[in-house]
Amino acid sequence: MLIDEVLAALDGHPERRIWFFAGSKPASKGFGEFAGDVRALARHLQAAGVTAGMRAGLLAPNSYAWVVHDLALQSLRAIPVALPDKLPCAVAELPARYRLNLLFVAGELHGAESEGLPGAVPIESTLDRAVTPTLDFFTPPADPDGGEPVITIAFSSGSSGRLKTLKVTGSGTRQTITAFCSLFEFRPDDHFLIFLPLSSYQQRIMVYGCILLGIDFSVVDATQLFKAFQLLRPTLLLAPPVLFENIHESFVRGLRQTRPAQRLAFHLLGALQSLSPLPALRDRLARLRHAKLHDTFGGRMRIFWTGMAPIRRPTLRFFSRAGLTLYEAYGLNECGPVASNSAAARKLGSVGRPVIPGSVVLAPDGEILVKNPFPIAVGYEDCEPGDADEVFRPDGLIGTGDLGYFDAAGFLHLNGRKKEIIVTREGFKISPEVLEKSLNENPAVLQSVVFGNGMDALAAVVVVETLDPATRKTVEAHVARVNEREQDCFAIQNLHFTTTRFAVENGQLTRNLKLDRRAIFAAHQQALKPKST
Repeated sequence: MLIDEVLAALDGHPERRIWFFAGSKPASKGFGEFAGDVRALARHLQAAGVTAGMRAGLLAPNSYAWVVHDLALQSLRAIPVALPDKLPCAVAELPARYRLNLLFVAGELHGAESEGLPGAVPIESTLDRAVTPTLDFFTPPADPDGGEPVITIAFSSGSSGRLKTLKVTGSGTRQTITAFCSLFEFRPDDHFLIFLPLSSYQQRIMVYGCILLGIDFSVVDATQLFKAFQLLRPTLLLAPPVLFENIHESFVRGLRQTRPAQRLAFHLLGALQSLSPLPALRDRLARLRHAKLHDTFGGRMRIFWTGMAPIRRPTLRFFSRAGLTLYEAYGLNECGPVASNSAAARKLGSVGRPVIPGSVVLAPDGEILVKNPFPIAVGYEDCEPGDADEVFRPDGLIGTGDLGYFDAAGFLHLNGRKKEIIVTREGFKISPEVLEKSLNENPAVLQSVVFGNGMDALAAVVVVETLDPATRKTVEAHVARVNEREQDCFAIQNLHFTTTRFAVENGQLTRNLKLDRRAIFAAHQQALKPKST
């Protein structure tokens, strides 16, 4: 079992540490002490009646307690259910909906809603063994296939935004960690910073990977990210494109506001960097030229990964010029990392080569299909009718719903989602993400989304920093050039400018930071002039 390997690795790397925040201050524990806390909590839960097959919900932000509970439950062969903070139902409905025997809750999230709920207990209290849970028994669901045991229940929102529960196995997780980590060289002084919600299984894969490889890591909440950069000084980070794009934009704005002499010095260093034939000198000039950027990340950052959504190419080029390695990758909760760029094989604009050679095939319509003898997830439990058959296909392939192609060098390129294909009045088909990628090449375009179904012509909502005439003129000229490259039937004929970013907070990005096209269209439909029906 994966958990047995993880606990053995904790014992085998007692000098390594897990870092977290205790209040506002950083704290850490060696892997040996960490393992002791996991085993002590497991004994406490076992004494309270927790046994194999029981389900325990974890409803809390990232914390040391979250990780300890996850591992302790798995060590008892109980099944952690990693609940997202944006719930599909009321807290009181969670036990029945997900067959929970108990529910660990952080008071600052949903503590008031869980008061008096059978089986609900504060997560910090059980970590201190101050509270004994009261179990509310549900019969664990049987695996109809009688296959490999499910080690945890995770959640995936897919492209629709509707939460679906995934049945996750240990062997698929172990193979994924081995395959992905073999693409990179890790060092004894590395430190992986994990800040995205642990309710996403991708983040837990990184926790298990750091333990198995003997790498220091930290678990913090997203609100603590920039404080963690300064106080914990990590070297490795996985983050969504929006983080890198925002930092890029902030740097550009700051440069514009500097004195002319400073801007001149910046550009002269850039010219020297480009002309230098020595890699070591180019790297030194890059760090000197972007010293403040390196300091933003704590001064030790070595490798970034991104891939939850498309990232702007100018941002990729910016980080490369700054001497910060940013690899674009591609993966899904249903099957883990699918493809990634690496030091040995990298191409700007692609998501890299398959992590497991031969594991990616393309359907006749261009859909990316993943074949893996040890998949991370073996199916859904809670989903809309038909969802499971579309993804977990009878032939053993996992349908991603994404369109793509391989270039001659074997690099995978994404062409958007099947469900988002625009069909024009003339019957032509185009992926809006192809056009959006072209629009986002212009530095004045912060975000964009293209619409066309049910409309007289293609239209785009473009997010810009300001609505001044010069910005409009710049973007309109860029759109004209994009239209020249496309066939007439794919030309964008209607532009709507806004300074309001697409964000999770306004409902225009999904919880996995992808465009919620329906919400964006609803917010701007009057300006987009849809075709009447």
